[in-house]
Amino acid sequence: MEDFLMSFETQEGSSTCGLASLRFAFSLLGAGLRRNRELEEQDVRACAKKSAWRVLREGMSENDLRRAGKRLGLTVTFRRFLKRSPKDVIDALRTATSNGHPCIVCVHDDDDAFFHWIVVAGFSGEWTIVFDPSTLDEGEYSESTYWLADDSGNAKYAPGLMKVSRLAAWIDTTNELAGEIDADHGGEHHLFLEVAVAPDRRSEFVPGLPDEGLIRRMRYDLDLARHFDQYIDDLRDIFGRAPWSGEEGRVPAHEFLERNRGRIDDLFATWTLREFCSAADLNGELENLIAICRCYRFSVPRNDEARVWSHLSFYLGWRAAELSYAVGKFEP
Repeated sequence: MEDFLMSFETQEGSSTCGLASLRFAFSLLGAGLRRNRELEEQDVRACAKKSAWRVLREGMSENDLRRAGKRLGLTVTFRRFLKRSPKDVIDALRTATSNGHPCIVCVHDDDDAFFHWIVVAGFSGEWTIVFDPSTLDEGEYSESTYWLADDSGNAKYAPGLMKVSRLAAWIDTTNELAGEIDADHGGEHHLFLEVAVAPDRRSEFVPGLPDEGLIRRMRYDLDLARHFDQYIDDLRDIFGRAPWSGEEGRVPAHEFLERNRGRIDDLFATWTLREFCSAADLNGELENLIAICRCYRFSVPRNDEARVWSHLSFYLGWRAAELSYAVGKFEP
């Protein structure tokens, strides 16, 4: 897997936050690796039809991102705010993410307007689910206001939780910069891009967005951030294509997994060399599956559980072999 896209890896270059953010949004909308095998920053840039030199000099504009998004099967809607009001932006972000749409948000620093793109994927109480491509102040933050799933001290992966009040401060400007925006940016104080799946491309995606529990789960097993697209693909192989609208006669996948914990433990015990892997490793893999299924609309037909169980058994057997012999994603 290391040869392919790491789903939420931070940006590659100093000016590629827009490329990384659109890639994050693409993954968050449930794009699987087999439908996304080669999507790197350079591929997003190619979709925008912009040279590497221009990205280095200019970064990515909202029009660049919309053009790239369209070619990736997404719709990108601009949300512009001519009044300086971070609260209005937060309220609009809450509405967009509650509809399952991640948002690419432009934030300011003390000297530059619209200087960095980040992704907001949802809200949980006083926390915002944030994917910052460069973890700008990594090493200088307090976990009471900015909690990163990757707490390595040199964060390579973007998922995190940010206090809503802190996000509002990132969206806002200084009084001096506000004056510059009025003069040089036509009074456009805030901007974000609401990203959704184009209706005719829904078969390529799985509906859902992460919650706080899934982000916190990523710190326990950062593999969720590294290989999120692969997990989505594996779950799709197990449970089939997720319906975009509710259907009767289906059981949510996370409930199916919880109900079958005993059978799953027995299966792992049968196929796994216990002396080479711990029960905690096995349970952790199941918790990863449950955490994603809780957030994404995978489900099981009530009259077809046997077929789903056979697919799940194959997947678990594969994982058991990887765990036993420390290969694949479990290689040291």
